[in-house]
Amino acid sequence: MRQERNICQQPERSKISLAERIGQHVLIDEGVLELLGQQVISGVNVIEIGPGPGNLTAKLAEKASRVVGIEIDKRFKPALDELRAKFKNVEIVYQDALAVDFERYVTEDRSAGEWQVVANPPFHISEPLLKKIAGLPIENAVLVVGDQLARTMQVDDPASGKFTKISLLSQGFFHIQSLAEISKKSFCPPPRTEATAVVLTPREKVEVRSNPGVSIVRKLFLSEHQNSTVAKVINEAIGEQKESSHKTNRRKVKQELREYVARGGFPEEGKYPGRVFTENWLDLPDRILSSPFSKLDNQDIRALAKALKDRFG
Repeated sequence: MRQERNICQQPERSKISLAERIGQHVLIDEGVLELLGQQVISGVNVIEIGPGPGNLTAKLAEKASRVVGIEIDKRFKPALDELRAKFKNVEIVYQDALAVDFERYVTEDRSAGEWQVVANPPFHISEPLLKKIAGLPIENAVLVVGDQLARTMQVDDPASGKFTKISLLSQGFFHIQSLAEISKKSFCPPPRTEATAVVLTPREKVEVRSNPGVSIVRKLFLSEHQNSTVAKVINEAIGEQKESSHKTNRRKVKQELREYVARGGFPEEGKYPGRVFTENWLDLPDRILSSPFSKLDNQDIRALAKALKDRFG
């Protein structure tokens, strides 16, 4: 059955049908739109994912220096062109948000100011979107996500059966705050689940440098596409941590790493003599250490997260 409905309560745009099957749920609640708009830091640049007809975009443009909307559906172009005529600080990129290089926007001209991500993205791209913004030099990200995902992001106990890879990603890169619970009636068409607006504030560099466990988690996610083993990535992360801590004595750093290897702490890739990291770093089985991070299931993720937490706090 075709699941499409016209945009509710907006007769001037009634010719545009929204498809639930591809996650098109437009925010129509004026109070929620105002709340999200208020999260914009005055004068910053904002990336918005999925502006649709521009309901939220207009709120963002009132406070932001520049708004870059990433929209995959060109049917919204007439409405967005109308919005751009009113707000000269709005630009629209018609592309799949998951294919856009966000880093290019936020780093190409640092003199242009700071960036935020503020968006009501399709719920089904929320998890890959989190991976894309993890590590970006932004002030924060304000996202509307499904309520279940919002809860999962905030689970910080690896012993919990609700702790998943998304929990590890979220805890490794952000401090998370729930901003507001949002009824499904605030959208048109209504999604199947209630929603939550969350604020994700990146961890400070000094905080990351001071905690090897956080550094390891970030390295695991940022190098996931390289398909390296967990042991190799941990080795590299610890090496980078030590390099950062001992910039004036790189020779000493390399010597320490060689000593760890000699004691079995950092085996060569593909060579895992039983359980490694037991005495020096992490008590984890070969099965996890010899696997690419991308291949770990949630049970493995919980074991890895627990080992990191036990070792580094």
